[in-house]
Amino acid sequence: MHQVKRSGGVRGLRLSAALLALLLIGAWGWGCSKTGKGDISRLIIETDLEPPFPFDSIQVTVTASSTPEGSLCAPVSESFGIDGAGDFPVVVDYVFGSRYQSWVAYRVVAMSGGTQVLKKEIITAFFDGVRNEVTIPLEAACFPSACPAAQQCIAGACVDLPSPGPFDTPELVEYDTPCDEDVPEVTP
Repeated sequence: MHQVKRSGGVRGLRLSAALLALLLIGAWGWGCSKTGKGDISRLIIETDLEPPFPFDSIQVTVTASSTPEGSLCAPVSESFGIDGAGDFPVVVDYVFGSRYQSWVAYRVVAMSGGTQVLKKEIITAFFDGVRNEVTIPLEAACFPSACPAAQQCIAGACVDLPSPGPFDTPELVEYDTPCDEDVPEVTP
């Protein structure tokens, strides 16, 4: 289902998934650019921190929806070990499929010794034929502050997570349907 790329200090994950791309929740100051070609949603995780980092790994979880209201494929996660500045940026590419094309959601969790020290989420919409890029920064201003469970740190301030929470609303998830499964249409 996925291939991890590790070259030139850039780590990435490519899921051949039935996924989607960009309705950036830009009010939070995250970057977006419509560059390149193809039906790809690219997540770029950057940091302004200097080593040693207050985390030793990053876990990225992705799900996508086939409807604007949320009919989600089973979430997929990948962990990336972080040893130093050469491990950034972390790049995650999702290739759109034919079913889950309404929007995609990313959750990025920074971990230290198995303990969550920072969580960020973003939802983006699908734009056909365009590689959409979304940047999630792990800012120094967000360490060591902790936000409540329903919030995330953006530029040092706690703000609400996207709603409905795609990772915390089990009734939205089709757990038996992987994101990369193209389900044939059924005609009556």
